[in-house]
Amino acid sequence: MLKNEKGFISIYLLTIFMIFLLTILAFGTGIGVSV
Repeated sequence: MLKNEKGFISIYLLTIFMIFLLTILAFGTGIGVSV
């Protein structure tokens, strides 16, 4: 059960990290297009 929980937390963190990267990329391209 502990392994399953740990795996879920790591997947959750990875998902947040991916969304964070996509947001930065979106802002980067948005600023690039604006300028």
